[in-house]
Amino acid sequence: MRLEYGGTFDLGSSYAGFISGIHIERSNNFKAINVEAFNFNRAGINIATSEDYTDYCHNPKVINCNFHHNRVAGILFGNTDHLEITGCKLEYNGLDTDNGTGYGCAGWSSKLPKNTFIHHNFASYNYRKGIDFHAGEHGIIDHNICVGNKYYGIFVDGNVFNEMGDWI
Repeated sequence: MRLEYGGTFDLGSSYAGFISGIHIERSNNFKAINVEAFNFNRAGINIATSEDYTDYCHNPKVINCNFHHNRVAGILFGNTDHLEITGCKLEYNGLDTDNGTGYGCAGWSSKLPKNTFIHHNFASYNYRKGIDFHAGEHGIIDHNICVGNKYYGIFVDGNVFNEMGDWI
């Protein structure tokens, strides 16, 4: 499946856009397989980040997808439990003139992803970070290739609101 957004990409501030290729809330066992999503002013796929919901998405899977040239991130996720991101290409997300966004995949800071598995992905040339966690409870990040991201290939750091738990 190929999803392309043809609307306004840069709305000024880093997080001004609200249009994602796929947006999932309050859903269990969701799978995105072989999806390409690009040019969205939010994310290629957005999972459980709404400020209105505290419900978790359990067991979402993102497999062999290609999320590129999206304004905020290829994959943006929040209240997920057992999220698995495998075999994806996460490239050129963000805007070169904005240092505030541009993630291959990112755990949303005001939410708490739990038991996250990110493996065998190619997260490269994003305008901020390849793989990013400012929140999250337990996870495994392994066998990813991160090349040419502006700040970090992989960034895992707790903030004052969220406990990070154990990470491998």
